[in-house]
Amino acid sequence: MSKLPILLAFVLVSSPAFAQDDTCQAQAECPEDATCECDDDGNVTSATFFEADGETVAERWTMQYEGSNMLSKEIDWNADGVADSVISFSYQGGTLSERELDQDADGIIDVRHEFVLDSQGRIVSETFDHGADGTVEAITTNTYDADGNNVTVSYDIDADGLPDSICTYDPPCPAPYEECGEPTCEEQPEVLREEETVAPDFGYGDDEGSTDDGVENEESAEATE
Repeated sequence: MSKLPILLAFVLVSSPAFAQDDTCQAQAECPEDATCECDDDGNVTSATFFEADGETVAERWTMQYEGSNMLSKEIDWNADGVADSVISFSYQGGTLSERELDQDADGIIDVRHEFVLDSQGRIVSETFDHGADGTVEAITTNTYDADGNNVTVSYDIDADGLPDSICTYDPPCPAPYEECGEPTCEEQPEVLREEETVAPDFGYGDDEGSTDDGVENEESAEATE
């Protein structure tokens, strides 16, 4: 089994210098344990996480938008004012089509995550390029029914063109990454494993398919529910 692409989970963090706004704090993109600041459009532009004393800043994140689309997220793990990681986002017709992770903020892309969209803006497939060297390491493919509901998700974890597992939603899920319960996953006969096949975890946190995700200060594999 080839190594899955390594991605950082995505979060929102901000500066304590801003007064807390209850409306902004109520935004789904604002983590419960952070103090968030929003722009006039209601976008969470920054969030700050504090140590247990409630005063010492632990981590700080800053986001930039164009309209409602997040363009970048700078992650300052130790709140020293210097970005430690940068995530950039691209869109197609207003729908997220690509994420790029500069894991150590050195200007070099470490991971590229691309979405292939159909004419209705639905995610047909996703590719993961660890190292952003043009070599795809993993592919996820979605199928839909006539009503546009997500029926199956196939995982090709070594990008050899053969699905390693296929997960089926019954009933179909309204859209990929929504809370639709656990799909039924079946390992494909081409792959022999000792452990039960599950949807691989690629690390975007709770809100896959959006740019606003949960945070962990570690590398993790991407999770597609």
